[in-house]
Order: sequence, then C-alpha cells, then structure tokens
Amino acid sequence: MSDWVLLDRSVIGCHGPDAEAFLDGLITCSTRAADDGAPAYGGLLTPQGKVIAPFVLWRAGGGFLLDTHPGFAAALLGRLSIYRLRSAVEMALRPDLVVAQGPDDAAASACPGAVAYGPDPRHRALGKRAIATAGTPGLTDGQAEWDERRVDIGVPETPDDLLAETDFWLEALGEEMNGTDFRKGCFVGQETVSRMKRRTPARSKIVRFAAPVGPAARTPVTVEGFQIGRTGSAAGGHVLALVRLDHLDRALAEGTPVMAGGVPLEPRPQDWLIRAGPEGTRV
Repeated sequence: MSDWVLLDRSVIGCHGPDAEAFLDGLITCSTRAADDGAPAYGGLLTPQGKVIAPFVLWRAGGGFLLDTHPGFAAALLGRLSIYRLRSAVEMALRPDLVVAQGPDDAAASACPGAVAYGPDPRHRALGKRAIATAGTPGLTDGQAEWDERRVDIGVPETPDDLLAETDFWLEALGEEMNGTDFRKGCFVGQETVSRMKRRTPARSKIVRFAAPVGPAARTPVTVEGFQIGRTGSAAGGHVLALVRLDHLDRALAEGTPVMAGGVPLEPRPQDWLIRAGPEGTRV
C-alpha cells in the first residue's frame, strides 16, 4: 500500500455538551483514549456482552467521530439514539466525510483533505488512518488491497467477521485489538466482558488461516465433519475464522485436517492472540 486509499466505511458524528459523558458510559473504550493524532478502537455491545458494532473513535471538531463498516452503521446509530434520552447530544451520519488508510511511513500531512489522522489503534502494522473530506482529489479506491493487508495481519472488521448480537466482544479480539478499557468504569455489557476476562475466558477466538482459495464467508469450519467454527473475510491467500480454540489445538496436535466447504485451512494463529487466563497468554 503506497498511497492513502479510500475504505468502505461510514462516519457517524456525535456532538454536544454531553457527548463525551454519553459515549464514555456506553462504549468499551475510554473516550479519553481518543485524542488529537490518536484515535481509539472500541465497540458498542448488547447487555450480554455481544457485538452490536465495532468502530474507530476520533476526537474532532469539538466532538467525536465514529468510523465503522457500513454494515454496522445503521445499528450503531440506532442503538446510540435509543440511549440518548435527555442527553444534550446530536448524532447523525456524515456523508461529507470518508475514511482513508495509509502505509506505515505515511506522513500525517500526506492524506489529502484530512480533518483527523493518526496511527490505526488496532495494530501497529496497519499503518496510518485518517478522516477526510469527501470528494478530495488524490484519494483512490483501495478496499481490495486493504482487505488483503488486514486479513494477512489477522484483523477482523466486517459483519462477516463479527456477527452482530451473536459474537461476544472478547471472541472478536476486543481485547487484543486494544478495544477494551477494563479500568474506566461501566459500559454496556461490562459484566460479561469482565467475567470472560477474569473468570471464564472466551473459548472461541477469531484466528487467521492460510487457504489456497478463500471459502465463502460464514462457511462452517470442520474437523472430521464436526463443526468448530465459521469463516469470515478471505483475501490474499488467508481467511479469518471464529473457531473453538480447544478443538483447533486438538486438531493441530493430532494432525487432523481443518476444512471449510471442502477447502483445507492451515492454521496461522496471530502471534498477538490472547489465549486464556486472567493475565492472558499469547501464542
């Protein structure tokens, strides 16, 4: 990825006197983590700790911007609106803004039309990220190239990777990708997230696999005909899949093939994946 490229994202603006307190009491990350030049990653969850929408949070223009996949945008805006009640907050989609991604060595000023920029908060290898004014010359469509890059790193992002109101936040790498502040206080779904962190660790996680041909999203992942998970994004010879870690470990130990729709999957777990325990261990 040599230049700043446009991504398929939606931007939601959240402004008003109560915007910071409103968001901070709902989302998994702290609003204080989003500052000039340093966006944060977080999510809005159900009370049961399941994903409604993941997003990158920006502090900009006296308020906040949330950039998310278009497949999550309506649900994210709708659920935030339900929680608004009497808070002095205004929220709306911002079609005048777009999201762009750049390489590791991209100068912040190199993104045309940027109104906010900084390192991608989910993983350092993802490079720089920016919110820019729509229609700015110099930004080209780079979604396919971007998907290949993030899947190669092992970063889930789409509704195929994270099934809304089905997948638990910590299954979806909500801790590994710096998306959870366990010290900030309450947020929706906090009890379940805290319990899975400290007492009953997530048995399933999104894992990277090598695949000669990417199977379709949401294809069952099986070991000897027994389903252990399902696939998500596929690009560049890799596929992400939410799988039961214990069954995957057993298959690896026994040399049993892992399959998805007739396609063999070779496990390539991310080296930053947290496996289990209160402190967490990485593979």
